Amino acid sequence: MSKQPAKRVSPKLVDTLFNISKSELISELIKVVEKATEAESIVDLKIKIEFEKQGHQGEKSASVISTFCYQTATSATGEITIFVKRIHASDTHERDDYLAFAQVGIPTPKYYGHLINPKGEEILFLEFLPDIGIDLQNAFEIRAWIGLLAQISATRLPFAHFILPEIDLNKKSTADFQWWKPTLKRIWQVGSNGEIGLSIQSLCLANPHAVPMISDYGVAVEKRVAGMKRGLCQGDACVQNVGWRTSKQEIVVFDLGFSVGPRFYDISNVMSALSESVLSQREITTYFLAQYAKWGGRAISLGAFLSEVAWLSDVRRLWCLPWYLEMSLSGRVDWTDNTEAGKQAFQHWLYDGLDQLLQSAKRGQPPKV
Repeated sequence: MSKQPAKRVSPKLVDTLFNISKSELISELIKVVEKATEAESIVDLKIKIEFEKQGHQGEKSASVISTFCYQTATSATGEITIFVKRIHASDTHERDDYLAFAQVGIPTPKYYGHLINPKGEEILFLEFLPDIGIDLQNAFEIRAWIGLLAQISATRLPFAHFILPEIDLNKKSTADFQWWKPTLKRIWQVGSNGEIGLSIQSLCLANPHAVPMISDYGVAVEKRVAGMKRGLCQGDACVQNVGWRTSKQEIVVFDLGFSVGPRFYDISNVMSALSESVLSQREITTYFLAQYAKWGGRAISLGAFLSEVAWLSDVRRLWCLPWYLEMSLSGRVDWTDNTEAGKQAFQHWLYDGLDQLLQSAKRGQPPKV
């Protein structure tokens, strides 16, 4: 996916932000704009909305591109465009991630402030990035992205609210590694009936006893992954979750649903996308490991790294099963209102994941990366 400018239209003046009246927000909004612009004593503020993404039901957030036009007590005027994001979950505090990452030097959009709306939802005010995404035919952009992923993976723990979990495999039962098993059974039930596409139906009918085989393999995969060294993970690393500032020279990461997990989870998550890039796999892995070492990551051989990435690729396929099944049935995606198109896309991804897991289960190990 190439970098794309955010979709912008003719701005319109509004008196609300996420259905909250401007009068209720004005004092906090003035503080945000004063911090973002370093202007003093703002006395008047107008809000223009240029783009709004409310998201479908079940989406984690909604966002708007807002331009705030201001006037100070000395009659100076100006404006600034800010990305405003509402987090639907009231128990999520993404602002803590932005503040924590600033402490350890991970580049993110500038954080200007936040509000808590009457529903307890967090509203963030962040630097607007006009260019997002990675051009897979641009070696500079690919290396910048790989370097950022390496920096994240090598970040020393603990810091702020990110701590290393205690893992004792001897205290874990087989049941601890099978939370996805009901989904696997349901896939074969609805898949055999043709409810999630003809390809998946053919796969299920041709392999009626695949569920226990994939389940056994899945437990082995999760145990293998549970023993891997931990690190900071974005969890949803993809080309759409990074942006650029300074005339496309400085890369930053956003959508900060970060956690502590297998240290190479993020790079394993993007290897398939990077296979379409202008860099070879050897260039990608060599550069990642060099950057990982540069940022303080523990030394690891190329063979051991590729082995971890292979196992992580299969565990990601397992962990995606519930989400992929849900979307294959509903088609309620955030890139189109055409639910049939949404269903077809996720059915395709679900089929690919199931087919790969089935082949891995038959071999007893993932394919080599």
